Amino acid sequence: MKNLFKNIKLKLIALGLVSTLSTLSAGTFETLVFIGDDLQTGLSYKNVRYDSFGQKSMFFGENYNKNKLSYIKPDGYKWIKDMYEGKNNDVLNFQNTNNYAFLQRINLKEDFSLSRMKDDNNEWYLAIDGGSCMGVGCKLDENIISVVVPKRFKISHYESFEQKAEEYKYNENANFKIIDNTITLYTKNVKGAYMKLWIQDLTSNSEIYNDVTSSLEKFSEISVYKTDSETKIIMPMDNVFASGKADANQTGKDWLRVLANSLKNKNYKEIKVEGHTDNIPINTSSYPSNWELSSARASSVVRFLIENGMDINKIATVGYAETKPLVDNNSDTNRAKNRRVEIIIVGNADSE
Repeated sequence: MKNLFKNIKLKLIALGLVSTLSTLSAGTFETLVFIGDDLQTGLSYKNVRYDSFGQKSMFFGENYNKNKLSYIKPDGYKWIKDMYEGKNNDVLNFQNTNNYAFLQRINLKEDFSLSRMKDDNNEWYLAIDGGSCMGVGCKLDENIISVVVPKRFKISHYESFEQKAEEYKYNENANFKIIDNTITLYTKNVKGAYMKLWIQDLTSNSEIYNDVTSSLEKFSEISVYKTDSETKIIMPMDNVFASGKADANQTGKDWLRVLANSLKNKNYKEIKVEGHTDNIPINTSSYPSNWELSSARASSVVRFLIENGMDINKIATVGYAETKPLVDNNSDTNRAKNRRVEIIIVGNADSE
């Protein structure tokens, strides 16, 4: 347990959230975090106030990327190096102030330990650090953390861990307040604090992606990708159709049937089916070129999906021939990757 809290302290230093204060004093840390809608990036604004003037320092870990900071006050600060826990830290040093602030860009995965919950792919976990002071007897009157969550997420759970002596401890009676999609943790008389936050994706596309991924995970050849508005399934053409043919084989039908079952009763705007070939020309009586072959294969997939319950009014098809390769057509392996069916499910905009 001691190692756990030591790691938390080192993590705070790496985030630039530990302030030096060598004597008993009082102050306020305010941290405001804006989470980007992409759930990858964001902004963090920190304002630190103390009752007394004097030299103040903020530790940013080793080899900190100073370009992440877009605003620092007051003027007259200096970047210095200082040893702490055996590491040579980049330190923002203010000579004589009782107040300083900075704005920094953040990467949620790196800075706030963003991770998807394994038992619920709709839910994400973050740890938002409000920082701590270090030094004998240091304390903060207040440590306030506010997080603004994108509208497409719901705040599902939250916890507070507060440091009053050497260790961070869970506070089951923490003072939280939620207004719309902004959550604020208010702590008093602590050395440091951090918030654990769970948020749930409410978009229809998230539910579609989770169900499709779960249904198709036993087929290792199939790839599934997700953006905010779309779920994309890539099926190798050679597993779905025989060479030069446009009628799905048994493997292809098995894959498509499982996909169709996972999409039944789902709230989607449109399904787009794309046929793609490699760059080797074809010239038969049925398919004079790759355009006809890719279009026929995409149409065959659409017919099968409609037969298995997909809405005929929400499905479309297009053949791209060899015009949109995934990789260069410079080997048999790469050409096989380019021969594919892509199925794109567009989430319903009304529910995003």
